[in-house]
Amino acid sequence: MGGMGSGRRPRHPGTLADCPALRVGDVPRTVLEEALAAAWGDTAWVTRGEDELAVVARPQPLGGRRVWWQCLGCRRPCAILYRPPALFAWRCRQCVGLPYPSQREGQEARANRRLRRLAGRLRHPCPWLVRVMDGDLPPKPRGMHHRTYARLAERWEATEEAAATVWLERAMRLVFR
Repeated sequence: MGGMGSGRRPRHPGTLADCPALRVGDVPRTVLEEALAAAWGDTAWVTRGEDELAVVARPQPLGGRRVWWQCLGCRRPCAILYRPPALFAWRCRQCVGLPYPSQREGQEARANRRLRRLAGRLRHPCPWLVRVMDGDLPPKPRGMHHRTYARLAERWEATEEAAATVWLERAMRLVFR
């Protein structure tokens, strides 16, 4: 039967979270400024390990300049470069063609992430442990306006209701197969 390379392929090649990322802020500013000062044009080259990466500086509206990586695939300035396993070069998100992890989440996972974010705003002691249909709304934090708390409580209830609907639909599909 099946030989090498036969069988099912993964449906999704991965996300940007699976790739190493290199941010402009990870490189010391002095290294970037020295490279730009020594450059002939507006593009400078920085060596990171075995890789040479292009750096560009763009003027800002109120003066000064901002330093960016320049993607060697599309020549666009970008703040983060990614190196997927299939490529041996650093590229921007558009050239790599992989989505953010949140773009592959299901509705239940999105609801859980939304609830964790709301729990952080409500100063829950452990926002990373909050899950859909796990408990009640946290109490109003000290110093928070009542209107703000009421608005966040309304969002909390709507998110839990939407997640419960998704959960119920999934359960119904399992029962009535």
